[in-house]
Amino acid sequence: MQERLLENWLISVNEKSFQIPFCQLLTGEGYQVVHMSRHGPFESGKDILAIDPDGIPCAFQLKGSAGKISQKEWAKYVDQAVRLVEIPIVHPSIDEKKPRKVFFVTNGELDEEVRLEISDRNREWERRGLPPLVTIVKGELLSRF
Repeated sequence: MQERLLENWLISVNEKSFQIPFCQLLTGEGYQVVHMSRHGPFESGKDILAIDPDGIPCAFQLKGSAGKISQKEWAKYVDQAVRLVEIPIVHPSIDEKKPRKVFFVTNGELDEEVRLEISDRNREWERRGLPPLVTIVKGELLSRF
């Protein structure tokens, strides 16, 4: 019952509320968390900066959702996602010239149209030599990335 209560809480909170539990998950998976943003315009779409167990810099944009992120809701987030992918990670502990991984994390799900748009954008970013936007939705584990 405690697991179910925790799950219900995690899927109903905003990104600020699940930021610390998500950082704890990262640490448990072997990541070194180097920065958590205060959620302002200066963040360049990057709520959390970390180094994965293989030494690869990673940036995470967190979004809370009470259900599925629709195309209309995604339109509010797309500029942050673009900055997440296109602007290098800038932090004293991270070499901005190193290849990086970027993640869009939601405690909800993504509508099909949103998933298709992200796939289309990923093809364009790959063509331009940028990292793909990896999505982590409710229930996924980081270990597969």
